[in-house]
Order: sequence, then structure tokens, then C-alpha cells
Amino acid sequence: MGALGSVLVILITIAVVVGLILYQRVKENPYDARLIRRFKRTVYSLVGIIVLLLLSTQLYIFVPPGYGVVAYNWFTDTYKVYDDGFHIIFRPIYELTRYDVRKQAYTMTLTPAEGAVQGQDEVTVMSRDNLEMGIDITLLYYYDLKNLDKLHREIRYPEEKIVRPKTRNVLRDVFARYEATEAAAVKRDEIQREIFRELSDFFAQNYIILEDVQLREIRLPELVRTAIEEKKREQQEAEKMEYTIQVAERKREVQKLEGQAEAQKRIEVAKGEAEAIRIINEQLSKSPQYLKWMAVDKLNPNAKIVITDQDTILDLGTLSD
Repeated sequence: MGALGSVLVILITIAVVVGLILYQRVKENPYDARLIRRFKRTVYSLVGIIVLLLLSTQLYIFVPPGYGVVAYNWFTDTYKVYDDGFHIIFRPIYELTRYDVRKQAYTMTLTPAEGAVQGQDEVTVMSRDNLEMGIDITLLYYYDLKNLDKLHREIRYPEEKIVRPKTRNVLRDVFARYEATEAAAVKRDEIQREIFRELSDFFAQNYIILEDVQLREIRLPELVRTAIEEKKREQQEAEKMEYTIQVAERKREVQKLEGQAEAQKRIEVAKGEAEAIRIINEQLSKSPQYLKWMAVDKLNPNAKIVITDQDTILDLGTLSD
């Protein structure tokens, strides 16, 4: 349509210029019949071309990629959906409405410049323990092209009638099932899944495909935030203490193992000594003379005469001294 409009403007401009030129010539030569006929043919031709071009724009539509058009026929009271591309259609008998069927994001947030509605647009909810929370949320969705005629006929304004009001109601219902500290911390993902499930079913019934739900921020009352931060600090201290205890226990375990090893070593040494004594005793019991020989062997190496009665050993060398 933009290119065609430009062509029409150019042709009309040319027609005006040519018409002015021929009109000036006819004015200068008012009795030149051939010039007058040429002037008329030129004007009629240009007017005819412009009329044809204007009529041709009513014989087709062009739908850009990512869009869909719902055409309502005034005479048959019926609807038809056109996807992207050129389509032959007699436009005067149709009411055409174009929809963006690409993925869209609808945001409700406290930040004024980011939401679908200008100004602060957070969703205020109450927790199970009656604490007020502010929720920032973004929905990602697109219109079902195959049912675009139904969406147009039954809803017409999806964001105002479906997306916004239903999302706010579901948020209030879901957050009312949880305590504030749960919603902000341990059960945030669970809450997000519940919101997606409830919205997805309802959106699908109204020809909208929900792709994702993003809980961007959960703002808690100052008292609750302080309590959560204190709880986190206590948890960190507890984890630190637990780590210290584990280190001390490991040290005690190492010392215990080292003590057991030392005791085992001493036991092994004692066993060895006992075994040596046992072996010596066995040998002595088998050879009693060996003990006497050991006694003699321990005598003065300068001994010359040794007298014994089997029980007493006498070194005569020491007597002579």
C-alpha cells in the first residue's frame, strides 16, 4: 500500500504538470483543434490510469510477516482469517482487522517505563499470613492464528479482557496459599509453575497460547525482609559452626587413628619381644648346658682355670690375684 500510494502521488503530479503545460498551449492557440484533442486524450488517459490504480487497491490485501488479518463480510455475516502474503479480496464488502501474531510480552511492574500500562502497575497480593506483597510479572504469549476469527469475534481486545484481569486474579489466588517468606524464597519456583498452569489453561480457552511466566520481583514488607535477612545470617553462622565442628571431629579422628597406630606398634613390639623370650626359653629347656656356657662366656676373658660343680662356677685366676 505504501509503494502503491507513492505511485499514485507521482502519477497525479505528472498529470497536473502535463495538464498545465497542455492547457497553456491550448490557451496560446485556442483554435488548434489537434492540440485540443491531444490535451483531452492526455487528461482522460491519466485520469483513467489513476482510477484503475485506485480500484486495484480494493481487489487484494497484503499481510506482512508476523501478522494475521480477520476479514468480516458485511453481506454474508461471516469471518475469514488471512495469514501473511498477498490475497485476492474485494475489500469494499469486508471489514479488515489486523492482529500481531508474533510472540508478545505483557509486563506489570512497579517501574513506570517498563510496563504495558504507564506508571506504577505492580500487582498487590496478600499472603496466607496476611502480609501485603508487591509483584512484578511478565507474560510471554501469542495469538492462535487458526482461531484468530474467534478471538476477534468473541474477545476483540485480549489484553484488556483476558490477559491483564485474569493474571491479576490468579496472582492473588495463588499467593494467598503461601506465607510471605515461602513465596519470596523456598517456594518461588513452585508458585511460578502454579501461575503458569492456571493461566495457560484459561488462555488456551480464549485462543491465546501462553509460553512463559516470569516472576520478576516479589517485594515484601520491611519487617519480613529484615526477618529473612536475619534468618539468612543465622543460617550462615550455623553452617560456619557446623563446618568448625566437622573440622574438629576430623582432627580428633586423625589423632585417634594415630594413637591406635602407635598402640598397635607397641603391641607388635611387645609381641615380638615375648616371642623372642619364648623361643629362648624353649631352647634353654632343650639344652640346659647352654645357660652354663653363657655364664662361662660372661666371665673375665683372662680367666685361666675354671672349676664348676654343675651349680657353681669358680674362676681360680681371680683367687690367685
